[in-house]
Amino acid sequence: LASMHAMDPPLEVASRVENYVIRLLTVFVTHDCTLQRVPPRKVLVRFIAVLNTVHEMLCRGSQCSLRELYYRHVSLFPGGQAESDRILRSVCETFRAPRPALGVLSVPKGLVKGDLELLQLGSSKWKNCGGLLEPRGVSVPATAHRIIQVRTRARCVLILEKETLFDRLCEEGFVETWGPVVLVTGRGYPDLPTRYMLSALRRLRPDLPFFVAVDFDPHGIAIAATYVMGSETSWHGENFRLDGCTPILEGDEQALEELGVSRTDRIPLRHRDKARSLLARFSSGAADPVWLQATKHMLQAGFTYELDCIRDLGRFLASNCGLDAKGV
Repeated sequence: LASMHAMDPPLEVASRVENYVIRLLTVFVTHDCTLQRVPPRKVLVRFIAVLNTVHEMLCRGSQCSLRELYYRHVSLFPGGQAESDRILRSVCETFRAPRPALGVLSVPKGLVKGDLELLQLGSSKWKNCGGLLEPRGVSVPATAHRIIQVRTRARCVLILEKETLFDRLCEEGFVETWGPVVLVTGRGYPDLPTRYMLSALRRLRPDLPFFVAVDFDPHGIAIAATYVMGSETSWHGENFRLDGCTPILEGDEQALEELGVSRTDRIPLRHRDKARSLLARFSSGAADPVWLQATKHMLQAGFTYELDCIRDLGRFLASNCGLDAKGV
């Protein structure tokens, strides 16, 4: 089967599902072994049940979340949602389709604020991410995979690891003072809609610089790696990469003192195994070498700290992004 795209028309995808089922039935009637990727018999009932629900949604033009899909067949999955997710993953791999192409959407948790408007396929209404009535930003749309156009005067995109950082910058008026700029947070490990939105922004505005600000610790850099290199456990068609993202990390002790990060704010480095696994991942050449150097620097420094400790965080981030109060 040819790979599907997240924006493929639902009825076309439904037709492919129907053709697959016909071929699958042919296998059992004729014992023909030419059909590839037939699910193991022990999970066939669950596979067909999930596939039937997917087909119904495609025909109706509706969607559901992973959780909702599980509850529609809860009696078939005594082991919990993880079993349902495994079956859906098998369906995605069989059809070489990302989840949105099958009508299954992730619950969005990302936030965005700044000079950015989004237009989705099939809509004539632009979503404004910088409205005055939304001082804390707006939620990333669950259907971010359908973004086809963007409008922005932003000089850069600044991705923040945590919601606390995002909230702090919003409260301090970062966008108004240092903009035009776009702030984004996945509130920890980024959800799929946030990564779809950033991927669309990178694709539609390849000239726009991207920066990533995370805590100076293995956990923060692992989150950054998900943005930059994609998830290590991604589903079919969802392993997005943001090439050219610049890390904002400061590990020089003298510079940290000047930024207000005292010795008591610095914590001895733990989770060295996680840091070393990141070294191995960055060493593969799949990311900009600057990420490898940043991880090595953290290991050599032997301490960690949170960005929240920086006294004038807005000015620090703006300086690293090349912004000033009057724009770039």
